Amino acid sequence: TTKLLDLEGKIDELKTISVNSNSDKAPDTNFDIVLDTTFTSIEDLKAYAVHPTHMKVVEYAKQFKLQRSCVDYEY
Repeated sequence: TTKLLDLEGKIDELKTISVNSNSDKAPDTNFDIVLDTTFTSIEDLKAYAVHPTHMKVVEYAKQFKLQRSCVDYEY
């Protein structure tokens, strides 16, 4: 999670970032962690997705990832 949180302040489009773990009281069939990020626009999200600094973390995280689930929404 440290490498994910280290993205804060390194990518202009990324406004907020947090990483949280599944509660030990929740079903163990849930995903282990959630990455919650905020962007000003979908265009900023798209720029973040391919940013070289983000891509380094993506490559690092692949060794731990068994599955991925993603929801992108606007409010």
